[in-house]
Amino acid sequence: MIDYTLASVPKGDITLDVVDASGAVVRHMSSGPAHPVPEAARPTLPNFWEASPLVLPTKVGANRVSWDLRYDAPPVFAHTFELSANPGLTPPSPEGPLVLPGTYTVRLTVDGRAYTQTVAVRPDPRSAATPAALQAQHVLVMKLVKGMRVTLEGYQQASTLRDAAHRAVPPNASTEVTAALAALDAAIDSVTGDTAAARAFHLAGGPAPAPRFVDVNVALASQLLAQDYADLAPTPAMLAGLAKTCAALGTTVRNWQRVVTRDVAAFSAVLRRNQMANVLATPSPVAAPECGG
Repeated sequence: MIDYTLASVPKGDITLDVVDASGAVVRHMSSGPAHPVPEAARPTLPNFWEASPLVLPTKVGANRVSWDLRYDAPPVFAHTFELSANPGLTPPSPEGPLVLPGTYTVRLTVDGRAYTQTVAVRPDPRSAATPAALQAQHVLVMKLVKGMRVTLEGYQQASTLRDAAHRAVPPNASTEVTAALAALDAAIDSVTGDTAAARAFHLAGGPAPAPRFVDVNVALASQLLAQDYADLAPTPAMLAGLAKTCAALGTTVRNWQRVVTRDVAAFSAVLRRNQMANVLATPSPVAAPECGG
């Protein structure tokens, strides 16, 4: 629990950041509006169990908020709910990784002024995991999260490119132009994946056969969820799973790079032949992280 006292009503939103020893923010909380994940409207379990999004209280006087000792939740295309058997406390899954034992700084910002306090996170006395095992597991889960961020960034780049291409083509465009647009759409589809199907893939516990950003994200999320089951050093099977999915991510990134260079160039050439302005801004493709091993 983190307690703080407000002497007056804040003029704007307040924030509470948990910062690690390197200065990186591991968890960000705010009093601003928070929206449930889309799946909360039609969960796989009764709404009675679901946790509401965390919003910092701002009443004058003493306030309390609970930090669950986790990083911010990673970016995913679909969420599930793992029943926690505590009414109103079941969060959308996957959650952020648990932090390592150590010293953290809590920074409360109110009306532009920051207040800090250090807190100590101690090992769970019920866990037999050694510090080395926890560190090894932490390295694994952070590689998973990094890969998930790359999949989201790549997907967003591809979606932005698609939107720009469609804006560049008027309804009365020539057959050559509309065919070029369809070809570019197909090339983009080959690397993005189907977000509508992401939930089904997640429940199935594995990725779709083709390495696309959505599918790789689902596979990484499944592996991250499995790490919540215990405190332990990664097994050879876990490391092999990461390496396999990392290779799929590398393939997807390379395919996306080909779309950006080859397919965008072909589409732009058609626009020029038809005396149409090329409004496409070629993105700098994401780089595949070294997440294997």
